Amino acid sequence: MALAIVIREPGPASVLRPESVAVGETGSGEIRIAHRAVGVNFHDIYVRTGLYRTLPLPGVPGLEAVGVVVQLGRGVEGLEVGDRVAYVCDKYGTYATERVFPSALFVNGPPPTTGGGLACSPLA
Repeated sequence: MALAIVIREPGPASVLRPESVAVGETGSGEIRIAHRAVGVNFHDIYVRTGLYRTLPLPGVPGLEAVGVVVQLGRGVEGLEVGDRVAYVCDKYGTYATERVFPSALFVNGPPPTTGGGLACSPLA
């Protein structure tokens, strides 16, 4: 289980609620990442308010994050447990403490980079 910010209905920031969510097991070509920072931008605000109706509710928002690899699925190459990674995707769900996702979407982050800076770098 992971702790996630869940939206159950559109509205102001007060509709964001922490809840426990199932993460699932890593499959072939997937990694489990422990998020350390997530990107928060206007797209997320538009989703929360209902201006963009692209997140099925209830749902976990967020499209970019940085974290640490905590588990590798079968066949994952180029990443190791403990690597710092960043990603941006088209599948919501980064507002969570952990996530399982295809390893091909991740890039390694250099150790001196701050988590917050790396989480926002895909937008630059």
